[in-house]
Amino acid sequence: MAKSSNCSVFGPHFPEIQPVSPV
Repeated sequence: MAKSSNCSVFGPHFPEIQPVSPV
């Protein structure tokens, strides 16, 4: 589950790389 179709980078799921996010 690298990228979700209904989820963006700032959604409940994060892509392969995690940006500046606490979670």
